[in-house]
Formats: sequence, C-alpha cells, structure tokens
Amino acid sequence: MITVYDNQGARVFTLDPWPQMVFLDANGRLTISAYVDYVASKYKKEIPIDLDKTILSMIDLLLKDKLISLSEVLREPDPENHEPIKNK
Repeated sequence: MITVYDNQGARVFTLDPWPQMVFLDANGRLTISAYVDYVASKYKKEIPIDLDKTILSMIDLLLKDKLISLSEVLREPDPENHEPIKNK
C-alpha cells in the first residue's frame, strides 16, 4: 500500500489499486502506448474495452498530483519514492 505525504500542503492520502499499479510500474523505460500494451498483455482472455482509457485517466491523475512525470528520454524514477515512510 502506498501512502503519499504532500510536502507542499497538509494532505495525506493512500493510492487506490489502479493508480498504485501505474505508480509502481512507472520505471522511466516505457512509453504510454507500450505501457498500455504491457498491461493488456496480462489479461489471459478478454481485454477490458476501456482499459486504455482507464490507464490514461490514472496517468492523468498521477500527473496532476505530481506523483509521476513524463519525459522525452529514458529517465530513472526519483529514488526517494522507494523509501519506506519510517525512513523519512
């Protein structure tokens, strides 16, 4: 479970399963299109009709909260995001 502490404001929130998955998968090595294909490949039978829209809305949500960023070049995620709260 990922809990987000906002250093710029007085808010703390826990990511729901979808945004949490997108956050954890944000490795700086995939395009958005490649990521949608990657998630779709995990479905053994039928891919949900709105899977791409769901993923795009989760990416948009995380971008608005400044929890992820997009880049034109390969880029490593901020290592601070891998630290447990107790170490901060």
